[in-house]
Amino acid sequence: MSTPTIPPVPDETCGWPFDLSCCDWTQDTPDPDIQQQAKNLAVQTLRMLTAQRVGGCPITVRPCVARCGYATNYYYSDGMFQPHINEFGSWVNSCGCNPTGCSCTTLSRILLPAPVGRVDAVKVDGVTLVKGTDYIQRGHDLLRVGATWPTCQDLTLADTEVGTMSVTYLNAYEPDYGAAYAAGRLACEYAKACQGGKCALPNGVRSVTRRGISFEIAGDIFSDGMTGIAPVDAWIRTWNPHGLRTPPRIYSVDQVRA
Repeated sequence: MSTPTIPPVPDETCGWPFDLSCCDWTQDTPDPDIQQQAKNLAVQTLRMLTAQRVGGCPITVRPCVARCGYATNYYYSDGMFQPHINEFGSWVNSCGCNPTGCSCTTLSRILLPAPVGRVDAVKVDGVTLVKGTDYIQRGHDLLRVGATWPTCQDLTLADTEVGTMSVTYLNAYEPDYGAAYAAGRLACEYAKACQGGKCALPNGVRSVTRRGISFEIAGDIFSDGMTGIAPVDAWIRTWNPHGLRTPPRIYSVDQVRA
């Protein structure tokens, strides 16, 4: 009976950088699969402990125009800046449904759900647009240059076809130098744990019996939102000082969700 071939561990870090300068792999460097798995676990851990605010894989969205509708008692005159009650019953300050009324020039924009770490690709009719030439990114705004964004598209077609549009972007903050160092330290500890060596990670084991000696370790792994590795925890605190498990969201019963 032949032994099944095990494929190599895939890279699931989504481009997260690693600084392994402080990792003592020089004595017994793990094989490539262990290294990759350790990196995958390090990124997944840091994503979880920062409430998914940092890193991750890019997503692709298919924007459509936001339709406008105002209450009958609202009077709008182009060019005037005045508060009004919008279609959801909320008071807002606006130049009207189309924000171009507040600009000296006509703006055609896409408002991406924040945060926007980076924009990787914008396609219209299957053609990838050039940043800075065809569009400008300002935070989570995409402003079209020399043209207007399509007001609708055929969502039954792939974004490589005519009559479609898509935006591929990272809806989180990009990992910085501190993130690279934290991921490197954490990956190093995961690799040592995988090889059965002594590591700095919390055990999280309830009870262990070794050679007739029993002992218990209270608490679950990362239960307090920390790893137990001081430099890594310092970086986590900068992005998630209150130990949130998920990104905060605000909901209103007076507004319809997009």
